[in-house]
Amino acid sequence: MTLPKVLVACPTFDDKAYALEAWVTAYESLIYPRKDVFVVDNTAGTLDYTRRVRFYGLTCAYQAPMPTWWDTLDMCWLRIIERAHDVGAEFILSLEQDIIVPPPTIEVMLLAAGVERAVVTHRYRPRGPFNANDWYETLGCTLIPTDLLYTRRFALYTRFEIALFNLLREIRHPLVRLHDQLQLIHLN
Repeated sequence: MTLPKVLVACPTFDDKAYALEAWVTAYESLIYPRKDVFVVDNTAGTLDYTRRVRFYGLTCAYQAPMPTWWDTLDMCWLRIIERAHDVGAEFILSLEQDIIVPPPTIEVMLLAAGVERAVVTHRYRPRGPFNANDWYETLGCTLIPTDLLYTRRFALYTRFEIALFNLLREIRHPLVRLHDQLQLIHLN
């Protein structure tokens, strides 16, 4: 049995530059053998950050920002979904550039996805002071089957993140929420 290919991907922009080196190190430390990477830079008015990301050896595309932040993210995610499909990735690991994960992350998340190919989220702490009940379970660290997104990529518009979780409820696709199985670091 061949291991599924996983595309580690995220939208980003130059305000995340403080996290780039740590993120690249974490990506390179992932022990899963069938991984690839794709970053979509949406920094306004310049390709400087795209070039910087590429300097680290990452595949990076540029997406000009739209008038609204949500529209920009939707366009970035469309590019990520199409890239995953084009390179034959069976899953996308949405890993935001300020989230640092440990080496076995992909294996743990694939195991949780199981044969049902569930979407798997892993919670992480917000930046700064937080209440013990405050956690994020968003696209910061989420494993998603590519085919689930690709076949519906034009329906997942207007606030992609919200549309994704609404779709999961609508089609009753399995969702697994991991809590503290991995030590995730949310950089400031």
